[in-house]
Amino acid sequence: MKPTLQTHDEEAPTTPESWLAPRQGWMAGRDEDGRLLVDFPGNPGGPAAATLAMPMDTQAAKAAVARRQAVMLVFERADPRRPHVLSLVYTPSETPLLDSVLEATAAQPPEDVRVDGKPRALDVKGSETVSFSCGAARVSLQPQELLLACWDVRVKLTRQELLLQCGEASFLLQRNGRAVTRGVRIESHAEDTQRITGGVVEVN
Repeated sequence: MKPTLQTHDEEAPTTPESWLAPRQGWMAGRDEDGRLLVDFPGNPGGPAAATLAMPMDTQAAKAAVARRQAVMLVFERADPRRPHVLSLVYTPSETPLLDSVLEATAAQPPEDVRVDGKPRALDVKGSETVSFSCGAARVSLQPQELLLACWDVRVKLTRQELLLQCGEASFLLQRNGRAVTRGVRIESHAEDTQRITGGVVEVN
């Protein structure tokens, strides 16, 4: 829901009887004592300090003044110098379905991060290294590197290569097309034909 202010091209009447009826105005600022000021069509004396029928914290009040929040006013003893804010004025959104989806999304904590089974909002920033651990499992983030480790099993990912390592065995894939397999003992089995082809084949 988005607040909108309805403007009037004609000045409202200023007879004593006219101040008995509610009328629409807007948040106009705050005075030296922090009270909210409102203005309205036909105002004979400029923005006036108003009382409110609803609670409003400092941050909400600043936002209302900044956007000239529309309000519904009544006047104590029909005196335009003594306005009272009955309510804020809203108009239906032009995109109610989108608004409802955005509000529902904003109200839910992200579920991709859980601590002891409970979803937690996570906002962590670091210029060099950010690490998370749980028991033997560890995640380490650097500007150009992601490392996953648990016991002696590691997965390292950078822009240039992917390394899978388990103890003495490892498999390295590089962006330039190089693939390296290392281990104490390497075995390769095929149920059918196994071929080794290459521009140059070296066996040492």
